[in-house]
Amino acid sequence: MSQVGRVGPPLGQLYWQSLARGLEGVRKRFDGGSGRFLVMPDHPPSSPERRDIIGWAVTHQDVILALAALYATDRPHNPLHQSDELLTMIVGGGNAIREFQNPDGTVDFVKPDGADWGPTYMGWTNYHWLETYVLMRDHLPDDVRRRWEEGLTLAHEGQTSESAADRIHNIPTWKAMSCWRAGQVFGNERWQRYGSRQIERTVEAQHPGGFWFEHRGPTTSYNRVYLHALGLYWIYTQEPRVLEAVERAIEFHLIHSYPDGTGVETVDGRTKYSPSGPVMGLVAMGLTPEGRHFARRLMESASASTADAGKAEGDLSACCTPHMASAFLHAPDGPESPGIFDRADRRHVWRDMSLTLRTGPWFACCSSIVVPPSDSFWGQDRQHFVSLWAEGHGLLIGKGNSRNQPAWSTFVVAGRDGRRYLPDRAGLLSDGVWLDYGRTRCIVRVDLSAERARIGAAVAGASEPARLQLQLRLAAGMAVRGSDGARVTLGSQPVRLDESAGVLTVEPAGWSIELPRRWSLDWPVAPFNPYAKDGSAPPEQAAGILGVDLPADGEVWLTVRRGEVTS
Repeated sequence: MSQVGRVGPPLGQLYWQSLARGLEGVRKRFDGGSGRFLVMPDHPPSSPERRDIIGWAVTHQDVILALAALYATDRPHNPLHQSDELLTMIVGGGNAIREFQNPDGTVDFVKPDGADWGPTYMGWTNYHWLETYVLMRDHLPDDVRRRWEEGLTLAHEGQTSESAADRIHNIPTWKAMSCWRAGQVFGNERWQRYGSRQIERTVEAQHPGGFWFEHRGPTTSYNRVYLHALGLYWIYTQEPRVLEAVERAIEFHLIHSYPDGTGVETVDGRTKYSPSGPVMGLVAMGLTPEGRHFARRLMESASASTADAGKAEGDLSACCTPHMASAFLHAPDGPESPGIFDRADRRHVWRDMSLTLRTGPWFACCSSIVVPPSDSFWGQDRQHFVSLWAEGHGLLIGKGNSRNQPAWSTFVVAGRDGRRYLPDRAGLLSDGVWLDYGRTRCIVRVDLSAERARIGAAVAGASEPARLQLQLRLAAGMAVRGSDGARVTLGSQPVRLDESAGVLTVEPAGWSIELPRRWSLDWPVAPFNPYAKDGSAPPEQAAGILGVDLPADGEVWLTVRRGEVTS
């Protein structure tokens, strides 16, 4: 693709506006007495492990980098430059980190729901605190500066001594970048040598397709951690091999992003779909023409709503977060170029692992990634193999993978040796993917046109009874209506619809699925959530599971149509 000059305001200006617009949400979360930034959970537990930290996690303090960027930037019409209010929040926020540190520099890994996962060197916080120190050291009182220096030294000395840091993983990669940078700031060559060695190993471990293996496959969400960390490392070091790895990772994300910029969960072996714009990795996107164009598309299409301002992954138009601050502080000003992300009509096979299709308002992804179940608490079963996105609606079908949960599998086969919901093998087709469950081969296909999207399914081989299951992205407050006109409003209580052939309509979104055979819909079906100790998922992760029994011969085609939003 040919490069073009910048069209529109500089990216740095867009990032700045996002930081400033999101400030009000941060103000509301600041507790002046403790210096902590509090975000109360929507569903607080009745018996938390620690009542003293409900609504708080040490990573909430990372926002001080965003505040420092606003404080330290001298630009026209910036009333926040050297603001006393911001200085109070920055000093209080950094002091709260220092006070929470254990004598060895670790902090207790606590979560807003009161869970305590034990002591850790919190790499995210340590880096953002470090960069806040760099921006603010000449503005801090002497005693505060000394305390911060002591805490940052303990933290980074500890990070270089962690035995687990030698493995290739997103967290050690981030910590390695932070250690190199801390070594540069404090003149510690040993920290820099450690960081360089680990980053070099990370670059060598990258798959040619631009991702790093976690749980035996890619994860679009955590791949952004590598991308973000390596992008910062390159900015500090200018290492050519690191930039090459960044370029490959950017291509991976341009391929596996929906047209609104959100990540494709279909190939992610760890996390569920998120409707939020991917601010993590934005700083690295600025290092290539295609990445800069992608970043502009994200920022210019972001909603004007500030409802999520100040959250880690909120609305990009009002995003006062440390990752947005990094993007602003290192904002590029270079040529931009459309990439594969911008192609209106495409069929792209990626490394024999995924097929992405885009036609008119539709985007679909099929995955052929099949791996054994993970032994890790964090790894999910590879069981979700098709997703569908529509302009004006976002993701319609697909939420992600789960664990030990047949209901979240694309196919369930009832064989003589028991029910199978995880395939043994898979391969891409020109329009879909085949999956082998023992002796039975299941096939899912996608056919897109301007007017509608069709998803087809069939069984072959031994033809044991099989069922197609699609995750519908529903939410409490929506309603579903069957062909008979009956309308059910979705809430927290279980709902099951079971009908013969007909049309299922989702309101108020107005989109519909035409089904030629008897179907059922179950709501809400919550997945396994590794971010809670008991695996319980928040309500927003629940899906509606649409099930259709497949015939022994022939295909079943479901037709999806966009609709007008209703009141």
